[in-house]
Amino acid sequence: MRFTCSRCLFDTQRFLTLIKHYRHGHNDQPVHCNINGCQKLLNTTRQYLRHLKSKHNEFWTNHCSKRTRNIEADEVEENMDNGDEIVENEDAANDDIEHDEVDSDDDIEIDVPQCVSSFLLGLREEHKSSSSACSYTAKRVADHFSDYREDVSKRINVILQNSGADMEMINNIGQDISHVLSESQYEKAFTFMSSKDCLETYVAENLDFVQPIEYVLGRDEKGDDETIQYVPIHKTIQALLKKEDVFAEIYNGHLSQDDVLLDYCDGSNCKNNTLLSRDMSLQLQFYYDEFCVANPLGNKVKKMKIGAFYYILGNISPQFRSRLYVIQLATLCLASHVQKHGFHSIIAPLIHDLKILETEGLSIWKDNIQYTLYGTVSFISADNLGAHMIGGYQTHFNHGRVCRECNVTKRTLKDHFNCKSLDERSRATYNQQVQRVQENRSLGMVYGVLKDSQFNQLEYFHVTSGLPFDIAHDLFEGVIPEVINLTIKHCVQQGYFSLQFFDSTIHSFNYGQEDVCNKPTRMSTDMGSFRVKQTAAQAWCLLRLLPVMIGYAVPTTDTRWLVLLLLLDVVEYCVAPRVNKVMTDFLAYLIETFLSTYYSEYDDITMKPKFHFVTHYPGQMLKFGPLVHCWTLRFEGKHHFFKELAWRTKNRKNILKTLAERHEYYQTWCRSRSEDFLTSDTIEHTGGELVPIRLLSKEMHQLLLPLDKEAEFVYKVEKVSSNGTWYKSGSAVVLQKRDESYQFGVIDTNFIISGMVFVACKTLITTEYLHHVHAYAVSDDGGQLVLVRVSDLADYHPLSIYTTGYSKLIVMRHHIL
Repeated sequence: MRFTCSRCLFDTQRFLTLIKHYRHGHNDQPVHCNINGCQKLLNTTRQYLRHLKSKHNEFWTNHCSKRTRNIEADEVEENMDNGDEIVENEDAANDDIEHDEVDSDDDIEIDVPQCVSSFLLGLREEHKSSSSACSYTAKRVADHFSDYREDVSKRINVILQNSGADMEMINNIGQDISHVLSESQYEKAFTFMSSKDCLETYVAENLDFVQPIEYVLGRDEKGDDETIQYVPIHKTIQALLKKEDVFAEIYNGHLSQDDVLLDYCDGSNCKNNTLLSRDMSLQLQFYYDEFCVANPLGNKVKKMKIGAFYYILGNISPQFRSRLYVIQLATLCLASHVQKHGFHSIIAPLIHDLKILETEGLSIWKDNIQYTLYGTVSFISADNLGAHMIGGYQTHFNHGRVCRECNVTKRTLKDHFNCKSLDERSRATYNQQVQRVQENRSLGMVYGVLKDSQFNQLEYFHVTSGLPFDIAHDLFEGVIPEVINLTIKHCVQQGYFSLQFFDSTIHSFNYGQEDVCNKPTRMSTDMGSFRVKQTAAQAWCLLRLLPVMIGYAVPTTDTRWLVLLLLLDVVEYCVAPRVNKVMTDFLAYLIETFLSTYYSEYDDITMKPKFHFVTHYPGQMLKFGPLVHCWTLRFEGKHHFFKELAWRTKNRKNILKTLAERHEYYQTWCRSRSEDFLTSDTIEHTGGELVPIRLLSKEMHQLLLPLDKEAEFVYKVEKVSSNGTWYKSGSAVVLQKRDESYQFGVIDTNFIISGMVFVACKTLITTEYLHHVHAYAVSDDGGQLVLVRVSDLADYHPLSIYTTGYSKLIVMRHHIL
């Protein structure tokens, strides 16, 4: 019998060797049990062995330990915790492995220095420990190894003396024992790497560490250097491409096979780009933002406000790009230096490397084949101010040409609710305007272009087609709060409800398990100070659920309530993960209807640029693909790494160097901890157990039978996560879409079968669409039980079911094709 690793092709005749492989070959990452159909996920091999000993004792006895055959069942039960974990004597499983014999020809070699360096690097970077704490840990571990050797040597000598051995034999055996118990490789490695410099030297020489480069911009009034930190993108990309799964993403691509746009590679910008349209071209999606790593109200805020350029490989499928370690760092600088020296100096090293990537490419070897990969910038995400700074446009939105996509002026925004009649900016007109502005600086206010962008030096990229609008800043932090603010004030003025009632409703509303994490915060109950101030995710949640919360209190004839419902329709289409040409045409109609209705109802309000930017969304979807894959929300999550690190290190002498180097050590650890960099089959769950199929209902038995006719057990779980999305009983899912109606189901039971997640759902009957509350009314009367694999759902997002009066309502997150 051979045991095969679930993560790679390694196999062995001995189960204990497989455990050793999991521990050292895959850095002790989570392991699925897979014994007799058990799908439990164990976070470490230590937990895996304890699980085997308690739940699969027969397998444990046969394959793991010769000494467990005499263990009584009551001893196991006494040491159980949380259903299946042994607390006392938890090292027994590992002791059995250490003392059990392993055939040398079936064993695996352990790179001890790499294991130790990975442990210390993970301690320091993953858990944000200080270098001194890491060094202290290494020294103490080495000391414990030394103390253990001395203790074992003494105990052996005592045993020999008590056994009656003569002194000559004791001396001879003692010499052999001293040789065997000499300083081990682990002790040597921990001693060596207890020094910060030695650890970092080893990592730099053996683990593809990318050293940030410091560039001097100038000097301040005190004579100190003003610097930036740049992480060479060539070396980072080469390190990433050494990972087989990353290279597979580049090699295979994820171009849509029909007219549906799923990502940037399906958009017209990519298809019309002579470089990016080639096979295996590198699509670099950049992001720029500024964030503060200190108290924003303190006196050192200017010195601690940092500007950062991040990027990701757009060739990687969208489901992997949400992981923060996939986002790479390119440049760190102080925001004050951007104002002083301009982007020209800040991104000069980056532009230099991008030019080389366009013309010379990167050479890598795979399976004795040399590949030369070329690439360039696909687009740059940023908030509106950052995008205008990068593009060389005017950095205010009070007057003049406020749009980077067209030549509309602030004064005429209300005249254009559809952008088809507007003159769009192009590379040719942009270059002409830049040339004229260089001759006459006053023309910058006329054209809205102040200077040429440094990124325009690239051959295959231009800012006129590479700065998409961000729905997070435009919609969730701009349009939505303003419309909700005016709608609530209108309802209060009309006497539908009070601000106290609105505030208490938000606070006491029974949010579903899918929405509670984005629950809006309470707001002012004073009309003069009332403002809708929420995060982007909270604003989205509030907009979706507001009609369900208070819609019953608003008359159906209220025309200003209709404005809110129209906005909901617009947002539902804007955040769709799958789009096509027909959908974008309808979205353009919805946006025009919303804006015309909004400004007819509130005719005294000046149109803000963010409302105008929404008119370009349909066209940008055709250029860039779904805009949810271009937004800045996930990039902004990367800021937390630097904020927490700055707080932990307390180092302000050269904050940029500290942050850049520590980030690259963290990325090195992420790349070295496993053979795979991207994880596509991550399945987590709680409350799992093997259940005899015969004990399930007859209806459930008939559904499970086609999957495996000979199976006697099935693994049932209370709550399961597939690729980061959790499914649990009571949640609704979209089973399929028929014309303009959705077929919903409510989850009854979750199963993990052959490494795949299945949900048993009771179908719901969609009785009607209630426009006034923007929700579907459903009924569970007459529903049938169906078994669906999660990957076959029409949409992977679970939804909450809300009960109002006698109706059960489901509110959609986005439109589904």
